[in-house]
Order: sequence, then structure tokens, then C-alpha cells
Amino acid sequence: MIKQTHRASLVLLIIFTVFWSVFAILYGIDRHNKMSSDMPRIIKRGVIRVCGEEDLFSFYTDRYGPHGFHYELAKAFADRHHLDLEYISKADFEDRLELLHAGKCDILAGPLPMIKELQGQVAYTEPLLESCLVLIQRDKAHNDAKKPVRDPVLLGRKKIFFTAHSPNIIRTHHLSIEICDSIYIRYIPGFNTEDNIKAVSNKFVNFFVCDKMVARSYLKKYPGIDIQTRIGFTQIQVWAVRPEKNSLLDSLNIFISEYRKSPAFARLLKKYSD
Repeated sequence: MIKQTHRASLVLLIIFTVFWSVFAILYGIDRHNKMSSDMPRIIKRGVIRVCGEEDLFSFYTDRYGPHGFHYELAKAFADRHHLDLEYISKADFEDRLELLHAGKCDILAGPLPMIKELQGQVAYTEPLLESCLVLIQRDKAHNDAKKPVRDPVLLGRKKIFFTAHSPNIIRTHHLSIEICDSIYIRYIPGFNTEDNIKAVSNKFVNFFVCDKMVARSYLKKYPGIDIQTRIGFTQIQVWAVRPEKNSLLDSLNIFISEYRKSPAFARLLKKYSD
């Protein structure tokens, strides 16, 4: 009786071990297929979904249709692979990141600085361009004759606004450490980049930080703003995908590497930088 019980237990153990071994193998194969087949599945779907910020440099729409540096770059990638482009704009960076992780978008577009704090959550593409952060404030003529802040050290104990959960906040935290003083980080829920720039222009807030190329695109629309004060060092601008999206990342890197060397890229950058 004891031998039979022992034999039955042994059989169950073997069955259990074999089951989980097979499950582990099949799970590994399935996971590998999901990791390696992301670009083929996108091509089969026929649509590439890109999520980014809405501003006059990156992406915006008017009566003539969609425009913007990152939009046109994404369109060029989509056209190369005979895909339709779905461009999703979200003011809150956390919303964009959630869409990426939920599989509701394929690419996280710019403006997106390469920062180590996001490396575990996303996989970065090859560099797109170099830029930096600037402080948007009112010029002397539109600020009761007060001179614009030129030394970042003077930003201690000042309120600086950002779009919600912007990765640019990280650089400002570093600045706060460097100047050994507090900088008060603020954002207004639902405000995109232009809402914040307009708030500075209308004296609702005093300071807003964003990418230099984005800031330059608003100088004509809001002539009373000043963007000459740089915040921190040069930043590398990239796109990002989910870490497991290997074939999509490879396709993007090949495209970026080739396209950056083309006259089309130079024309595109000039179009939205001038």
C-alpha cells in the first residue's frame, strides 16, 4: 500500500514537472514571438500609432491638415513601410507613457529628451537631434520694465511651470541641487505647451520651461516672451518604444540613421526651426 502511494506520488510529481516544463517552454516561445514579431504585426494591422505632444514644432493641426516636425518624420516612416499614420496628442506625459505601456500606441514621439530615469520603462531610438531647455518668461517691455532672469541661480524659491509630468522636470530638479536652493515645480492640469506659454504672456504665471525648438516656434505668436535663458546642458532628443519591441526599434533605427543623412531631413528641420 505504501509502495503504491509512493508510486502514485512519484507519477504526480513527474506529471507536474513535465507540465510546467512544457508550459515554460511554450511561454518562452510565445513571449519570444511577441517580442520579435512586433513590426510584422504592425504591418499586418496597416497602421502605426504614434503618441506625442501638441505644439507648433512637434505636431498641430489647422484647416490645411496636420503639421509638425515629429508628425512629418513619423509620416515619412509610415510611408516607407506603406502604413497609415495615427498620431495621438496628449498634454500629460504620464498619459502618453500609459498609452505606450498599454499597447495603445507603438511609438512615443518627441519632444523627448534621453534621460536615464526612463531607461527601465522604454527603449530609446537613435538620436534625432540636439536641443536644450529654455526658460520662457516675459521680456522687459512686457514685464513692467523688469529685466528677464539670465542667471539660473536666481530661480531659487521661484515657481516654474511645466506640462504635467514632463520629463523636463528632472533637469530642473538637478538645477535645484546645483544651486542649493528649492525650485517649486508646478503644472496646471489639462494645460498643454501653448496654454502655458499663453499663461506667461498674459501674466498668469511668470516662468515656464520647455524645449528650445518648441519655444522658438511661438515667438511670432507671442512676441512678448523671452526664451534666451538656457536651463542646463544640451539634450539628445529621441523617440521611444516599449523595451520588448525589438523589431520595431530596429526598423526605426535604420530609418532614422538613413533619413538623418538625407536632404529631406535637413529641409524638414529647417522648415520647423526657422
